[in-house]
Formats: sequence, C-alpha cells, structure tokens
Amino acid sequence: MKQLFIFIMMLLLLRNSLYAQVAINSDGSLPNNSAMLDVKSINKGFLPPRMTFVEMNAIINPAPGLMVFCIDCSANSSGTLAMFFNGMWHIFNSSCLSPGSPVASLHIPSSNQIVWNWNTVPWATGYKWNIVNSYGTAIDMGTNISKTEAGLLCNTSYSRYVWAYNSCANSGIATTLTQTTSLDPPAAPISGSHIPSTTQVVWNWNQVVGALGYKWSASNIYSAATDLGTNTSYTETGLTCNTSYTRYIWAYNECGNSTATTTNQTTSSCSPYPTVITSVATAITQTTATSGGNVTSNGGSTVLFRGVCWSTSQNPTLLYNYTTNGSDTGVFVSNLTGLTTNTLYYVRAYAVNPIGTSYGNETTFVTFPTVTTTTITGITQITATSGGNVSAGGGVNVSARGVCWSTITSPTLADSHTTDGTGTGIFTSSLTGLTGNTLYYLRAYATNVTGTSYGNQQTFTTSPILATVTTTPVTLVTLTNATSGGTVTTTGGGTVTARGVCWSVAPNPTTANSKTTDGAGIGAFSSNLTALTPNTLYYVRAYATNSAGTAYGNETTFTTLLNPSIPTVTTTAITNITPPTATSGGNVLSDGGASVAFRGLCWSTNPNPNITDSHTTDGNGTGVFISNMTGLSHNTQYFVRAYAVNNVGTSYGNEISFTTLIGCGASFLINHIAGVVSPASKTVIYGTVTNIPGEAAKCWITSNLGADHQATAVNDATEPSGGWYWQFNRKQGYKHTGSAVTPAWTITTINESSNWITANDPCAIELGNGWRIPTNSEWTNVDASGNWTNWNGPWNSGLKLHAAGYLYSSGGSLYSRGSYGFYWSSTQIISTNGWVLSLYSDGSNMYDNLKAYGFSMRCLKDY
Repeated sequence: MKQLFIFIMMLLLLRNSLYAQVAINSDGSLPNNSAMLDVKSINKGFLPPRMTFVEMNAIINPAPGLMVFCIDCSANSSGTLAMFFNGMWHIFNSSCLSPGSPVASLHIPSSNQIVWNWNTVPWATGYKWNIVNSYGTAIDMGTNISKTEAGLLCNTSYSRYVWAYNSCANSGIATTLTQTTSLDPPAAPISGSHIPSTTQVVWNWNQVVGALGYKWSASNIYSAATDLGTNTSYTETGLTCNTSYTRYIWAYNECGNSTATTTNQTTSSCSPYPTVITSVATAITQTTATSGGNVTSNGGSTVLFRGVCWSTSQNPTLLYNYTTNGSDTGVFVSNLTGLTTNTLYYVRAYAVNPIGTSYGNETTFVTFPTVTTTTITGITQITATSGGNVSAGGGVNVSARGVCWSTITSPTLADSHTTDGTGTGIFTSSLTGLTGNTLYYLRAYATNVTGTSYGNQQTFTTSPILATVTTTPVTLVTLTNATSGGTVTTTGGGTVTARGVCWSVAPNPTTANSKTTDGAGIGAFSSNLTALTPNTLYYVRAYATNSAGTAYGNETTFTTLLNPSIPTVTTTAITNITPPTATSGGNVLSDGGASVAFRGLCWSTNPNPNITDSHTTDGNGTGVFISNMTGLSHNTQYFVRAYAVNNVGTSYGNEISFTTLIGCGASFLINHIAGVVSPASKTVIYGTVTNIPGEAAKCWITSNLGADHQATAVNDATEPSGGWYWQFNRKQGYKHTGSAVTPAWTITTINESSNWITANDPCAIELGNGWRIPTNSEWTNVDASGNWTNWNGPWNSGLKLHAAGYLYSSGGSLYSRGSYGFYWSSTQIISTNGWVLSLYSDGSNMYDNLKAYGFSMRCLKDY
C-alpha cells in the first residue's frame, strides 16, 4: 500500500510539472493561474520554516520574498511572520513596521577624529553604532544620526557599523561606514610682539589651529629644538645688550610639523653702570643672616668692589651697614652680622665701577625672636608649670609663643605644646596630660613671620603614680574561709610598701575594711580570708600602696557556704555547629559542699531541658568540662543547659539556645518580603543539591530564585517555575506574569566597571548563610565538566536548569520563556557586559550579554 501511494504521488507531480505549477488539495482541482504553488484545505494550514531571530539573520544571501516564522521576534516572544525584501527582513506586525538599514551620509574627518553621519530611516525610533559588527554590544545613540569619534590616528582608514531599530525589530544587517582621517600638519606660527631687555628676550607667537604643541630653537634644526608643549611664549636669558638675535619656531601635531617661523629681536641698549641682582636671605638666626648677589654686567667698566647693604629702613645704601665681597662680575656671598632679634631688615646688593654705584632689587627678611625658658614648678603626676620670656628686639609681631615638651630631647612644635598668646614679654604655660613617673624635656618657643626659635632646654620628672594590681579569683570557699590574692604588675614609680586583699559585704571594699597584708614590692601574692560569716556574699579587691597612695585591683565576689547544697554550674557557649552535631560543656564552679558525682550537658527542642532529656555524662568534680552533642536534627532550634549532681541534688547552668545548620540535600523555607530585592511576597521551599561535576564542593539550590517550585520540564514556560529576573549588579528583582512586569522597569542601560558586589547580591540578601551568585569560573567549570552541548545537559543534571526566558533591556518585555534560559554569573567582562550561562535546544555555553538585560538567578554556597 505504501509503495502504491508513493507511485501515485510521483504521477501527480509529473503531471503538475507539465504546467510548471503545483496544486496541493483533496479535490483534484488545478492550481490558480497566478500561483506556482496553490495549497487548498478546509482543516489544515501552510506551515513555513520556524527559526529564531539569530538563525533567520544567519541565512546566506536570502532571496527577495523568502518567508519564515520568527519564533522570538515579537514583543512578547510569541513569534511572527518575517519576509525578506529591499535588502532586509521585515516583520509582519499590524501595529509596527520594522525599519530599513540606515544610509551613510557625508562624514567629516580631521587628523584625529571623524564625525560619522547617516540618514534617518522611516519607522525607526533609534539607532545603534559600534566599532565592530556586533549589534548586541553596540552603543545606543537614541534618535541621534551623528557620532563623533575622537582619539584616532591621522591618515588612517576606519570602518564602523550602524543599525536602525524600533519596538518591532532592528534593521538586521549593519550599514558599514568608512572614512579616512586627514593628513594635516599645522600651519606655521605667526610671530608675535617680543619683549626685550638688556640681557633677555621674551619671544612670543600666536596660537595655531590644530596644533598640539610648539618647538623653539636658536638654530633652524627641528630635531634639536626645545619642546614647549602648548606654551606660546619663551623667555631666553643670558643675552648681550644691544645685540640682534634670530630664533625659529615650529607648530606640530600627530601628523607632523609646520615649516619654521623666523623671528628677530634686538636686546636693549647697554647701561654704563653695573647690573646686579640681590640674593634672597638664607640661614637666618637671631643675630645673623646670609645674602649676596650676582653682578651680571660691569656696564663697560671694571667693577671695583661689590657686596650688600642693609637697614631697618627701605632702600638701604652704602651710608648704612654693608659688606665688601670682592670685585668684578659674577656671584658672591655676603654674611650679615650684628643684627637685632625679631627685626625686619631691608637688603640690596651693590656694585661700584668708575662711573658710579648700582643697587640690585630690594629683599627683606626678619630675624628670629629670642626666647628663654622659665624654671619648671608645680610638678604633679599629670601636670606642671613653666613658661618663658620673649625679648622685644625690633618689634616684629610674635604670632605665637608657649612651651613644647617630649620624652625625647629637643622638643619642637611637632610635639605636645601650649599656645600662650602673642607678642613679646613674660608668659606662663600650664602643661597637662602628662604621664606619671616620666622624664620630660621642655623648651619655650616663639614664632614670627620667619619661623620659630626655641629657648634653653630644661628637664623634669613627674611624680609617681599609683601602682597597678589585679585581683586573683576566689577559690577554696568554705563556711568561714576563702583564698584569693593578686599580682602587682607595676610600682607606678614608687616603692610598694604594702599589698594584700580587702573585703566587705558592700561593693568596692578598701583597706578601711577587713584586709590582709601580704608583703611588699612587685609580683604575685596569695591571701587567706578568715573569720567569714557563712552563707554571705562578699566583695573582694586586691590592693597595693606606694607613696602616691593605694591602688585597687578588679573586684570579684563569692559567697561562703552555710550547709551542703546543690553544685553551682555555668553553661559554655555553643561551638562547632553542624547539621547533626554541636559542642558545648560547662564549668562546675562549686560543689555546694558535697562532691559532684557526675556532670554533663542536657538538651531538648523545648526550653529548660533536664537530665530526663538527651544528655551527656562528662566526668565528676568541679572545673571545666566539654560535651559533644550528636544525633541532632537539621535546621532545628535546641535549648541547652549544663548540669551537676551531688548527694543534695541536681543543679543546672544558664540556658543557651542554638539552631543546627541546613545540610546540603535538605530543603529550607524562605519568607520573601516584597521590597528593594523581592518583587513580591511569598513563602518558598528551596531544595538543595551538591556533588555537581565541576564544582562538587558547592551546595546549589535546585530551582530559580523566586520560583514557586522546581520546573516541570526544560521548556517549562510558566511564571511560577521561572522565578524572578535581575539586572547585573542590581539587587532589585523583577516578576513578569507574561503580560506585565513588577516593579516598573526603570533602568535601560548599565555602564559601570564592577563585578557584582556582595551588598547587591540577591542570593546573600534573600537566602543568607553564605549563599551567593556563581562566578564565571564556577559556571564554566560546571558547563564543561557536565559536557553540556544543549539544554538537555543542564536539565538532566542535579541543578534542573530550564529555559526561563529573559527581560529585554529597553522596557522589561518578556522573551523566550520556554525556549531560552539565561543565568547570571557575578563576573563582568567589560563595563557594559557580564558573563551569562546560556542554554537552548541546540546549545549550552558561557557568553557575554548586556548588563541591562533581566536574567534568571541560581544561588550556591561553599559546602
């Protein structure tokens, strides 16, 4: 029968080929004259090829009129028909027409940038531009049809790419833009107005458009010229008066340099007098200073002598104090002596030739003030009194005065100091914050405009302080006796003449109460407390007495026994908590007057556990013991108390509670609360799994973060299975019902250089206990070790990853739920893109995508 059917179909096709037309129907009618293929049916339709947007655009040289059904081209990922014509794919959508490819316009090049231009496209709502042919990483230009790209090389050809887009689709194939930058060295500079003097010329020139900098030289050799950067002025010194000079200037940029501009200038006429410059005063003290000068020109005659002159009045001459420092031109040094402290002086260098005397520029300086240090008095453990006397000198203002001190010789203002007014005269200083029994060095100081001078140094030692003592815990408590003691750790600088313990029935006992005397000096001592009252609470402190007084140690308490009673026991803090075990213990502080027969730990899921509940037995007697609890339930709160038993009865320590950990493989419950992380409030039970190949030491949740339950199939397209979606390094999650996103979508682009930070990690915030987002390396290891080649690998693994779809960056629209799955890593690749695990029917791999997309989240923790 099968062979007969095939034979009949071949006959039909042969018959139809005679017409060069084909009819597919059940009534035997011929094809319509206008159609090569005429399909007729009352209960079946025509099904064109089904493919994704990526697969559709991968078709090589599609013919005009080629039609496919694009399964992910519509706004809600429900699919729509697409036809290729006019060089691009067009999406069939009653409310929107897909835009065509942009047409390149006239670009505007320069030597280091290009202004790229293109024409507007009908139905386009925006454009994207990129340096590579990748729409996914392209820069969104909005409605701009121009992009300025700077930092390019001159005389270099560049290719760039541009797309048009709207809410239906983009233009598909990129429009290639090409342009070559220009080869334009700058024009030669135009000489400006130069400024001459007898020994220098300030050369000036105008700015040149497009120049990155300028070079200047005394010779017409560009390679030997001085690079001045962007400066348009150069000062040349050391020239000869009344002399003509020629110099050369070039402008340059990255493409080359201009021709040289030749400039000329003559220095000013020579003076018959010497020319001299005054040096700034240095090495200033209270009565001396150093200055000098430089005779740069002799004026045409020999310099007979030279030096500096100074006065407390302006414009000093040789009628005032002066030095004589050689003859002829050149640099000389002058020493000024016999100066008055704290005085303003005016100084000028001079030079004398047979024509006359020349003076240099006037400089000024102020001598340091003179200050003496007052004898130190009023010394205590923490304070002392000193001061000083600032001489009047020349009456320059003293802006600050006081004393400075240190435990190191020659203290300065960088050490502790006082500020005790301004001006000259006697002042008093109070030193505070000192340390007892310590040697200090002290100097008075005075500051004027020149600097700070210091007085003579004095030393003093602060008074001894109280000794330091600690109290030994009380032991061997009976009805009327106990043992304590202490340790004297420091003497405070004085001899410890007595030490011991004091006690009272009131807090803070002193040596006025009952006390022992247990020797003297530094070190440990033991004290016996006697004649105590039974069944009484006592307060105890060690003490130590030196010349500064009596110091007391920390206070401790104890209670004497009356008759044998139950032991006293405390419970140790819980440690080493795991899912089935934990460690605690206790400390039997007192046996109550009767031997402790046994001791241990008891626990229960109810408060106030006792030895009828689960318990350990850990020896006997007083002291510290350790208890190990086993057989505990996972994720369960327990109450714990230590216990001790003597022949009077059983006593219990303080109660402590703790919760065991969740074991990987067990489920745990999370109450999500709507807010800045969860887009909705709900209670979810998350399963866990470990031993996943590639990351076997990690514990993973087995459903998406925010999902009501684990997916039922790899192509499960339901919202409860899909969970919530996140943008990269943003803690706000989004829920998409299939028709609306919650909360409102506000972020459309993300450009920041950062991996996903812990403060924004929704796994850590919502699940706690060490949960986090997987890194790119962890996803890569799992993908490679599982040999995942399509979505069956992730789905059949213990993780049960499925195609939960994604939210589009421009408005949060839902795409591909049931056909694609995207899972964020915490690792970025560039400022706009992060690493993502992608899975679909034909693939599973790591790739980068825009940070502004909303992708699913799967959490893990180290286990």
